[in-house]
Amino acid sequence: MVLAEEKIKIKIFFFLSNLSGGGAQRTMVNLLKSIDKKSFTPTLVLLDYDPNDAYASLIPDDVEIINLNSRGRYAAWKIKKIIESKHPDRLFSTLPQVNFAVWLGNKISNRKAKLILRETNYREEGINTTALKQKLYGIIYREADKVIGLSEGVSEHMVEKYQLDASKVTRIYNPVDIESIKRKSLETCEISYTKKFKMIACGRLAKQKNYPLLIKALGKLKDKDYDDFELFIMGEGPDEKYIKRMISDYGLSENIKLIGFQINPYAYMRQADLFILSSLWEGFGHVIVESMACATPVLATDCPHGPREILKDGEYGWLVPNDDPHQLSIELENLIYEHDRIRQMSDKVYDRARDFDVKNIVRQYETVFKK
Repeated sequence: MVLAEEKIKIKIFFFLSNLSGGGAQRTMVNLLKSIDKKSFTPTLVLLDYDPNDAYASLIPDDVEIINLNSRGRYAAWKIKKIIESKHPDRLFSTLPQVNFAVWLGNKISNRKAKLILRETNYREEGINTTALKQKLYGIIYREADKVIGLSEGVSEHMVEKYQLDASKVTRIYNPVDIESIKRKSLETCEISYTKKFKMIACGRLAKQKNYPLLIKALGKLKDKDYDDFELFIMGEGPDEKYIKRMISDYGLSENIKLIGFQINPYAYMRQADLFILSSLWEGFGHVIVESMACATPVLATDCPHGPREILKDGEYGWLVPNDDPHQLSIELENLIYEHDRIRQMSDKVYDRARDFDVKNIVRQYETVFKK
């Protein structure tokens, strides 16, 4: 009887570069924790496994981890070997370099598995990729058995940009563990706010997140003689020195604090009056939902793609034009002086966050994996 049950399980390999802090890693952790183990046998395949990485301790004990100890496309040969030796039924990958390696490994393998690729971001040449890479993405997505887009905007963009069959593309939002976030948000923060109006931002210190926009907007606010505000920025990245220098140049060293990567960002989100997403582009905007799960309202740029979908055209938060420090500053000023708007929004954002709960989203993934 046990053998019969084992035979009907779908063996699915989940591929990631590593388990360091990031949205793709959070999504994989949530999927591996919540996927139906009676229907699936999941295995996590990492290009580079470090047990000290931020999310390594969160992988369930019943999930096997395979460490390829290889980088990007050079992992393709090792992927070919494990496909041939372990016979997975499905390959599920996210992030561009990993997607390419998994596609190539499956293509050169003597034994093929169904290939499911996930696109996590809006990609456009001249903005965040090259024309050559776009051509390559088009090839691998057209040859995949199924493609998952992180938002309606990303899915529609892929269909148009890569000339995909629309029936091959499925929109599935990020799974967010709402109950876990709610519990963790009640924990104590190591760093406390010292000013009246408290703001939080979270994400890699890199071009995409556009922290200079936030600094410029808050500089305009301070120029109007309002100083009783504080912004914590959680994250690490290549632009850290530039951002620190810009904060100093704008005279905001007492107002903006870089607090690095935090294993529990939710306690900081709950403390804040407002979460701000200043991105130039997104695939979804995972941190928006996480903040809403902490009952903290969101002010976001109307960037492609995700914020407008999550906030339902402004019903569950505030949208400002992309990369416009003047409009962002005006909206911040309005919210500071009309604080009741924040309190009223706080009362309803948690209910919206539940639409993205891991229990609902994982079932959508399972439907795709079973096809």
